[in-house]
Amino acid sequence: CFEICMKVIGLLETVEVDENDQLDEKALNTQEICRLCNGLFYWFFMKNPKNQELGYGELEMFLNTLDDDVNSHHVVDAIFCGNEVLMRQVPRKYFVELVDKIVKNGKSHRYLSLFAAIVNVGNKNIVENQVEIVMNLTSPGRFQKVASFFVPVHHVDYSEKRELMQPLLGIEKDFKMDELPPLLAYHISLLKVLSRCTVGRINVTAVEAKVQSVFAYNDIVDSILDDGSILVTKLYMSEFFYNAVIDVELSIPGLELSKSVWKLLDSYREVLANAKNDLMEADSLGWASPLVSSHKIQYMLVSIRIVQGFFTSYFDPTVFKDTQTTSKNKEQTNLTRSQVDEIIQDLFRFISSVHNLNSPRLSTEVKENILNALETLKKSSGKLRAEAIKLVDFDITPPIGAQEKKDDHEDKIIKKLQSFIEEIESDKTVLQKAENENVAFISLLEKLPFVADPVDADVRYEALIRKLVFHIRENIKIVDNQKRMDPRVTTTSRWIVRAFRTMIENRMGMSIYERDDEGGEKQDLAAAPVVNALNTCGATALCLDLIADGIDESLQMEAIKLGVGLLFKEGGALEVQNIMNTHLRKSNSELFFKQVRLTIQKLQAWHNWHQIIELKDGEEPNPPEEILILRMLQLMCEGHYLPNQDIMREQSFNLVTYNLLDDFANYLKCLVRLPCRTSTVAAIRLSATILEVLQGPCSGNQAHFTLNTELLETLNRLNRSKIIRDCLEGEEIDLKKTSIDILQALLEGQGDKSVVFEKLLSVLHLDIIQFMSNNLLQGKVVQKPNEYTPFKDEFIEEKIILKTECVVLLQTLCNFRPSLYDELGISRRVEDIVGSGTAMIEIIWRNDIHRRFFYVPRICDYLAKSSKDSLVENVDRSNAENKLIDFLNRSHDLYREVKHQQLLTEMNLSKIFNLTNKDRASWVTFSLAFIINMILLFQYKAYSGSEPNIEDQPALVILVLNAIQAAVAAFVLLQNLVVRVPVLYQKLQAANINSIEILLYTAAEPMTLYYLGYLAFVLLGYFVSYSFLPFLLLDIIVKNSTTQDVLNSVIFPRRQIAMGGIIILFIMQIYAFFLFMYFRHDLVADVQQDHFCRNLFDCYLVTLGYGLREGGGVGDVFRTTLGKRWLLDVSFYLAISLGMLNLIAGVIITTFGQLRENKGIRVADTVGVCFICNIDKQVFDRASAEPEGFKTHVKVDHNMWNYMYFIFLLWEQDNDDDDGMEQYVRRAIAANEIVWFPLNKAIRLDAASGHDDSLTAGMQKNIAQTESNISNKLEKFQTNLTIVLEQLNQALKKDMVLEGDGEKVPQRRNTHFHNGVHERGHDEKEALTESDFSEANAMNDVFGNEGRVLTLRVLSVTGLNVVPEDNNDIYCNVVFEDSTYKIESILIAKSERTVVFADDSTPSVVICELNDHLDDRPCHFNLVIVQPITGAIQTIPVETLKVDELVLAEDATLEMFFSIPDQTGQCKLSVMTARE
Repeated sequence: CFEICMKVIGLLETVEVDENDQLDEKALNTQEICRLCNGLFYWFFMKNPKNQELGYGELEMFLNTLDDDVNSHHVVDAIFCGNEVLMRQVPRKYFVELVDKIVKNGKSHRYLSLFAAIVNVGNKNIVENQVEIVMNLTSPGRFQKVASFFVPVHHVDYSEKRELMQPLLGIEKDFKMDELPPLLAYHISLLKVLSRCTVGRINVTAVEAKVQSVFAYNDIVDSILDDGSILVTKLYMSEFFYNAVIDVELSIPGLELSKSVWKLLDSYREVLANAKNDLMEADSLGWASPLVSSHKIQYMLVSIRIVQGFFTSYFDPTVFKDTQTTSKNKEQTNLTRSQVDEIIQDLFRFISSVHNLNSPRLSTEVKENILNALETLKKSSGKLRAEAIKLVDFDITPPIGAQEKKDDHEDKIIKKLQSFIEEIESDKTVLQKAENENVAFISLLEKLPFVADPVDADVRYEALIRKLVFHIRENIKIVDNQKRMDPRVTTTSRWIVRAFRTMIENRMGMSIYERDDEGGEKQDLAAAPVVNALNTCGATALCLDLIADGIDESLQMEAIKLGVGLLFKEGGALEVQNIMNTHLRKSNSELFFKQVRLTIQKLQAWHNWHQIIELKDGEEPNPPEEILILRMLQLMCEGHYLPNQDIMREQSFNLVTYNLLDDFANYLKCLVRLPCRTSTVAAIRLSATILEVLQGPCSGNQAHFTLNTELLETLNRLNRSKIIRDCLEGEEIDLKKTSIDILQALLEGQGDKSVVFEKLLSVLHLDIIQFMSNNLLQGKVVQKPNEYTPFKDEFIEEKIILKTECVVLLQTLCNFRPSLYDELGISRRVEDIVGSGTAMIEIIWRNDIHRRFFYVPRICDYLAKSSKDSLVENVDRSNAENKLIDFLNRSHDLYREVKHQQLLTEMNLSKIFNLTNKDRASWVTFSLAFIINMILLFQYKAYSGSEPNIEDQPALVILVLNAIQAAVAAFVLLQNLVVRVPVLYQKLQAANINSIEILLYTAAEPMTLYYLGYLAFVLLGYFVSYSFLPFLLLDIIVKNSTTQDVLNSVIFPRRQIAMGGIIILFIMQIYAFFLFMYFRHDLVADVQQDHFCRNLFDCYLVTLGYGLREGGGVGDVFRTTLGKRWLLDVSFYLAISLGMLNLIAGVIITTFGQLRENKGIRVADTVGVCFICNIDKQVFDRASAEPEGFKTHVKVDHNMWNYMYFIFLLWEQDNDDDDGMEQYVRRAIAANEIVWFPLNKAIRLDAASGHDDSLTAGMQKNIAQTESNISNKLEKFQTNLTIVLEQLNQALKKDMVLEGDGEKVPQRRNTHFHNGVHERGHDEKEALTESDFSEANAMNDVFGNEGRVLTLRVLSVTGLNVVPEDNNDIYCNVVFEDSTYKIESILIAKSERTVVFADDSTPSVVICELNDHLDDRPCHFNLVIVQPITGAIQTIPVETLKVDELVLAEDATLEMFFSIPDQTGQCKLSVMTARE
């Protein structure tokens, strides 16, 4: 049917007029058939999206047949009715073509049908269409050609309008546009179009202002009140008045007292008096009755809207007096307060009658408007308020069956269709089936193998993703600087993009919103394969392409969500960020940044419209979903990714740059001015984005935010804000903390001579920062970290963090300007600052040493003293570098320890199971062992002939003590298993050791085995024998390092001792052999009787046992002799007793001495050298003006535990929250680098040495200043001399061109001044030589400047690539001192890329009076270009010249070359100066 009708419409091409410009019968029949087809099309397209898409495909054909009188304008209206997607896709070329047709073919209301159809859907405005339509209709020079009767009632043109309406007066009929005179129909249609262009609350302020400017409001009111106006004219004039004047963001001053407006309001008493009867007649007869006028009822309803809007936005009862007075302004009303109240009461009475009727003919929205009007009138009248009139609040839901009673067949069909759709959407079974299909399809996608998977498959995951991405991208087209997509593809694309995001969320196990609050690195790693595949297959670039002006909003929202999912990664998704940055730079990304700006402006408009939103208890803030784009921008810069931070400010790779930083600052300013929880939640998200684009630091963003926006003023207001209305304390603290972080980020990495510092100090309210620091800087201790107790204040930790951040900020500012210490009363002693939950360290960053204050996290309280002592005692102190590296390595173990202790605390076990209790219990076991052994020592007895025994009472005491010791030893073992072993398990797990090996290593952990063995000896001593108890005293070796050294003195040289022992055994074999063979009978009687030397082995045992134990060697057990054996005895004594045994003893003693020496060195390094910087104690003591300088340094500046706490802070803190310095330290720790430690550096020493060098520096500064002064004076002298010579040269040349009778002979001048440097042309006469200078000096008084003025004419600008349309859109500003001279253009030559500012008749501008001496006052030249419609002003600095340089160019053409951003080639500004 559609194709047949289109072919019929195509027959219009065959219709031709005869020689009399008339249609023959065949042509008339064809025209009538086409008219009927269009009538069918109208109902076929009306509010049917699928059919409308068909019609949109033939839109150009329908627009081309607007002049054929076949009602194509009705079809155009039906194509777009209620279809926002199609409205946004209309090419801009049609706007220009239709306006051109109006200008060329005449004013026909049919040409306006497209404009009226695409500007709004209900109250939702299509901003881009509104702006384009208004721009095309009202551009300068164009509106006069398209306007009709936009004049006062007394204007001559208005009489023509009266004549057109005259025949229609008195006719009780609702005229259609086609029934009205063409010019009148065009006038009303144009009013309707402009009126609809102001509908909506988003980004229409500029449009409203433009529409208001084309038709004065008093002229509109006079037209409505004109007796010659017919009803339909009054209706659309009133609609225009309401939309363009009353219901606007940009209010019109003085409207509340306008005489004409109050006459209009007074006339509504007559209009509304019959409103009830008219509605009752419509209810009884129906709309189809000729006796019912829908226009009359519509006029009545728009009158009520005007009343409601006026008394809401403009009415001010205080401006009216009790008595009548005559106003000096004839345009103002002189109504008294009682007269005004009378009008309000009458209006209230008449509107109440309409409200109480509760007509079923009125829609829900209309009934709400009527009720709102009554409420407004009631508040506006003191008498109505006093009477406390109650309004009947009807149930405005249409009664069941009411819709079926309507006569309008179209509404019945639409209602049934909507009801069917609602039933489907509310049917859980249908929704579940649809969702299951989606889930099933996504599940199939997820099961596809990746390219790297070693499986055989026909389809790979990446290949399918690329195909889907390509499908979407190939359907994106750019039309009229907007991206467009076929509506049929939009739905599919939306589903595909959502499927991509769902796959990421499935891998993460949570939604992207939950990932923000609860997720972390674990979820990022799980989603990494899918993210990498999507990123490499083009999904990342596709997100950016879909976030563009012209793309369907719901599809853009899905693209934003996918972008957020792709960018999630702790510390920044570098691969995704690189792809995004590359794509934005290499493609035309103007539309992306334009859409981001539009979205932020839309968010701001939403807050401006809703103003302060007070939530009820249990209600959560619900800002627009588009606010997620802020999170996407933040993630694009996550990890301080500088390339993306920079493109937020400028896009040099695009022709048009959008500075999003300005939008951020403006949006935050808007939010801060609307104190409520909804604004706070939005401000938290926005401030986090601002913080991320600054940290790193990004110096360009720092400078722009500080110098070119109102961000600092906004932060002042934010920090001073109090918790009011529905705001929550925790959220407000979070927002204030972020604001302080932003201030720190603005100063991050700034040098000593920073303009950012200066601007910030000049604007920032330091008093509120100092107040929030809560007197921490005065050294008042709030509470030490290890003194934390359960707080009733749930936000105490957040408050302490905020205070610490304020301390850090104030210290940063004081370091830049030391005078602030005294101005604010802040202590200069760093030691007064730290210790109140705040710590300080010094860090090497960006090749300089910086102090870093930070909040000590609560987790540091769990670090046990024994763990600290162990680190101090056992850390590698072989050199400074190894010491710090080992410190970093041990920090991982300590962090696991405190994290485990935190877990025990959360399980309410930490009071029992902790290292402190373990250490105490261990010492209890040793004490019990010592007591038991002392009792045994003094009470264990053995008498002659009896076994050793102990009396009953001591035995009972030992039994009890031993039982206690067994319990405590078991407790120590349990403590070790609960506190130590899990930490070891985590350490091994982090080393990627398999589970079985981890279990074996953990079970064989030395201390666990030791405590188990200790418990076993205790139990053996209890149940078996006391003989096991003395061994328990050896526990002292585990507890004391000195005893360990004694043992180590034998263990460390064990190899040497073992080798010595082997030699002794071999020597013993030699002596045993000779003693057995020759002297076995020389044994003393006691030994011989035991027959110890009956064989060689027995003799070897005698030699070994007695030879080592006897003082004189083996000879002590043999009979004394001076015979042959004497030599053997002496050699044995020398070799074994004096030689080998003393050698072994010497090795042990030497080792013990070395251990003692090493321990002494360690102690000296511990107490006499800074652990961090490795500088000796004496250096600090000598440099310090106070006693114990070293002690203060290691306690405050370089406290090793503060460095440990800072490391813990970084590990506790989310990577995304790092500033530039924290990120630098985090990466250094991850790489096990110590470059951030201030090795051999300390600020305290730098300050001391700086004082010594101050005198030398001062002398050097004075010398440099003197040299600079001499250089400046010489330069001024040289400049002055050059000016005088040039003036003389110019004066003499004037004399040389005078000939004959004194007439001046013209001469060609082509003197150019490029950037202030004078260049002579070829036609210029030769300059004077030095020999003429004396004569010139004599003439100096004649040609001096005294009493003369400098004049200037701006001639032209050439070389512009884009030349403005109108002369008013470009001008030149000449700025001298406090005056600005605006030089407007008089001619624009597009073909020559030239703008002309002056011709021969243009007068010169007097710039200044001249001095008779050196004049170096600056004169600035700027070119100003005004963008159409938006009114954006682009100011291009051209050049700054001194007055003397302008004088030198007298009567010559001064040419200044300059560049315009985003334009290739140079432009030239030509100026001519003169002295008068």
